[in-house]
Amino acid sequence: MPMKALFTLILPLLLVWSSCSRYPREVERSLRMAGENRHELEQVLEHYRDHPEKYRAACFLIENMRDTYWSEGSVITAYDTLFSLLASLYDQKLPVSYMKDFIQQQWDSIARIHGKPSPSRAKRCPELSVIRGSSLIGHIDQAFFMRDSVPWGHDVSFEDFCAYVLPHRVGNELPEDWRTHLYHKTFPLRDTTRAQDRRTLADQLNRWVRRYMGHNGTFWSYTIDLPPSKLEKSRLGSCRHTVFYIAMMLRAHGIPVGIDYVRVWAGARNGHEWNVLLCEDGSFHPFDAVAQNFEMPLADRKIAKVFRLSFSSVEAHIPRVSWWERLLGRDPHLEIPAEFFNPHVRDVTHEYVRTADVKIPVGKNTGGYYALLCTFNNREWVPQYWGLICNGRAVFRNMGCGAAYRVMALREGKMQGLSDPFILDSLGVVRQLTPSPERGPVRMDRKYPLTRFMKGLMGFVVGHPFHGANRPDFSDSVRLFTILNTPMHITSVRLQETRRFRYARFYGAHMAEVSFYGLKPGSVVPGKLDTVRLEGRVIGSPEQDSRIHTPYTAMFDGDPATHFVAPRVVGSWGGMDFGRPEQIVKIVFCPRSDTNFIIPGEEYELCYWERDGWVSLGHKVAADAYLEYDSVPSGALYLLHNHTRGSEERIFTLEDGKQVFW
Repeated sequence: MPMKALFTLILPLLLVWSSCSRYPREVERSLRMAGENRHELEQVLEHYRDHPEKYRAACFLIENMRDTYWSEGSVITAYDTLFSLLASLYDQKLPVSYMKDFIQQQWDSIARIHGKPSPSRAKRCPELSVIRGSSLIGHIDQAFFMRDSVPWGHDVSFEDFCAYVLPHRVGNELPEDWRTHLYHKTFPLRDTTRAQDRRTLADQLNRWVRRYMGHNGTFWSYTIDLPPSKLEKSRLGSCRHTVFYIAMMLRAHGIPVGIDYVRVWAGARNGHEWNVLLCEDGSFHPFDAVAQNFEMPLADRKIAKVFRLSFSSVEAHIPRVSWWERLLGRDPHLEIPAEFFNPHVRDVTHEYVRTADVKIPVGKNTGGYYALLCTFNNREWVPQYWGLICNGRAVFRNMGCGAAYRVMALREGKMQGLSDPFILDSLGVVRQLTPSPERGPVRMDRKYPLTRFMKGLMGFVVGHPFHGANRPDFSDSVRLFTILNTPMHITSVRLQETRRFRYARFYGAHMAEVSFYGLKPGSVVPGKLDTVRLEGRVIGSPEQDSRIHTPYTAMFDGDPATHFVAPRVVGSWGGMDFGRPEQIVKIVFCPRSDTNFIIPGEEYELCYWERDGWVSLGHKVAADAYLEYDSVPSGALYLLHNHTRGSEERIFTLEDGKQVFW
């Protein structure tokens, strides 16, 4: 190495080693980075010079602020009009949570003029350079005040206090005095609660926030972290927005809480964030922000990696190479996506699922030093974690069991496969997925797994009846049929009722499609399928605001992807006025659903994975609520496409003739 280059590497180390400072070394490093703002941070340190514990807390914050920032600029302020609009709609007592299409339209109009809000288009303000000392002192004092004045704060260790209560920031949101604001905002709850432990109060606060805040898909595109003031205007946000808000809310009350996330579920196309409560016994209790129950439902989830956000720097899992390896061209930044270099996350996968170290042969001539362990996101294989390639094997640490993986590599900016897909089973054993020459018949009833949440939505129609009547107010109604079990797909019911009715309806909501059938003209055998769909005028209740696009008419538009949702369930219904009395011999209905079951008349394609890609077994139009293929290789990984509608589809294997989704 040239002497000049060697001197350039050693000089910073000598300066740090030889420096003399009245502050800890890492704090001094931050102070230097603060530049002209150094005096503001020194003001904080000197303020607590005679308060050892608060001084340590101030050192902790300043030391770990070297790469924290917030985003600002016109691309962010342009969307403030949307927050103000939503606030005005709430003032008018309108059901904003049902006005999804209207909100999306307002969003689109702003985006067309100003572009989408993203951190890359905003001005980045490094916190060390701009933070005011008085602001930091206020946060520290309020955090200690709560810790020392509430029963659930007394037994929080100083380390846990620094990690889960003290931080004055959660993400890259604009700075606000959220501690004082959120503490006073919840006065009505605090004035009545009898909570004496963390979990009880955390549950109460989470439910309290849920009364006025929820999720909205439009805000997934708002990738800027929101301060409480903006989120309280919209009362809607992405999971990340509400998770950050709950973290601030609980920390404002001295409750130690963290944030966990998955980049991508191992069995889905997207990721998720949620909160974790540090309990008195040292365990962590995960829960969904602003959810009905104080739990984090994971029964339907497959996990490859779970990370926990950390205000402090945790660099153990970040790829590190020595300077001489870099000289040889071994640079992990060229082979590992940037998101894996975040020093403010901790791997906590083992707290959620059984984990195992995975070692997969990939050959010795892979063209690099690193590999990526990937899962399928419904369209392509995406990285979950990185690993080293040693002696022709890729090694990945602490991976979640019970998932399907494939080893890939990032080479010259492109992903390339290094292995076939495989299953890491619940015991941590690798099972290869290789198509067998043996072929046989296969029967499928879905293209995507049915989750408990979705099954619960589909079950909302259970207990609700269909009525026939000859008076428009249904005062003479006759019960034709009552749904007793959760319908798993489009369902057909034959009736034995011989009376004729001019009006028919479904009494309830959360229904996607309803059709009433009568006998074809001249039919004399009701038991045969010689029926005709009855037409008429759509009727129902209640009438809804035009900006709410889930009216009762959705049950009769021929599209199972649209459904009827009413602001109130009791007294809600939708039906048909046939214009004259008709004998109803059959009812066909479909509940609100994900429409991922097999739909008659729609076109599907079954594929299996072989070597480096999907092999098609041909297209078929479904004739029933299931789909059959005659000659399918066994032992492979499969994927079923619907070419008529929808985007959700999931890889699966066949176990004893049944679909097992991964």
